[in-house]
Amino acid sequence: MGDFEDYRAMPAKYFTNIVTVIYADKTAQVNGRESRITIQKDEALSEREKNTFQYLWDQGGKPTQTSSEERF
Repeated sequence: MGDFEDYRAMPAKYFTNIVTVIYADKTAQVNGRESRITIQKDEALSEREKNTFQYLWDQGGKPTQTSSEERF
């Protein structure tokens, strides 16, 4: 775990463990618990995902403590 400034928290009831990666106009997502990845080339979709991330980052609270045994 790094500096608290580099993390944001959100209520567990809103969290879904799906990895999303955005690169330029492409959005890649791991499909739930399966080992498939969907990649879409869509500028509007990638822009929406970037905006959603930024909103969640701005609204998320900074952690004040950690249970991590490792620090970076």
